[in-house]
Amino acid sequence: MKNILPVMLLKKIILLPLQELRLDLNDDVSNKVIDLAINKYNSEILIVCPTDPYEEAPDISDLPSVGVVGRIKSKMELPNGNLRIVVTGIKRIKILDYINDSLDGDILKSHIMEIDLPKFDEIEETTLRRKMVELLNEYIECSTLTSNSVLSSIKDIEDIQKLTDIIVTFMPFSIEKKLLYMQEINPLHRANALVYDLSMELQIVQLDSKLDDALREDFERNQKEFMLREKIDEIRKEL
Repeated sequence: MKNILPVMLLKKIILLPLQELRLDLNDDVSNKVIDLAINKYNSEILIVCPTDPYEEAPDISDLPSVGVVGRIKSKMELPNGNLRIVVTGIKRIKILDYINDSLDGDILKSHIMEIDLPKFDEIEETTLRRKMVELLNEYIECSTLTSNSVLSSIKDIEDIQKLTDIIVTFMPFSIEKKLLYMQEINPLHRANALVYDLSMELQIVQLDSKLDDALREDFERNQKEFMLREKIDEIRKEL
């Protein structure tokens, strides 16, 4: 892969490796970036989310040192003039710097570098992998979210990097939390954080279910009491 890529800023949207996004774009800059990526960079693009995803006009100083390389799978011009693309996350990458390339219309680009990961402890990796899958199964059993897709997609995955990214994509985490997961380059650190977050989400779902059951029981009891009072009133009227 080239050591420089055109940059696309996504605000309030997080792309993780192995995730597929459909984006509707309506500005000239984005269109130029997409055309440049397709024509000169093998349809590859660097997806970056500003450190503050709610900043309306982020500066280069607001941009992170980690991004995700994405590959543009398809591009389609819509009747309303917008451009629709489908992009798939490939992998995290270290960002060395950002530059405005005047030769390509002042499009933002970045020098990038592969991330070197240390050799992981096999026992720790296996333990974390099993714990994440166990917690995810418990969460799915207690929640109303569709489970077939995520369970089938992680069924045979041994790579802890891929496993954490797929689970984070599936979970209804906030943008801020997903941004933290995207920027964490060490998969074991992501796995440890995910075990904690899955445990928290599981407890929340379980408590929510208990509250729903309690509310339903209260409602049914109140309904029965109301019907009983109505019958007693009718009997009194008859007497």
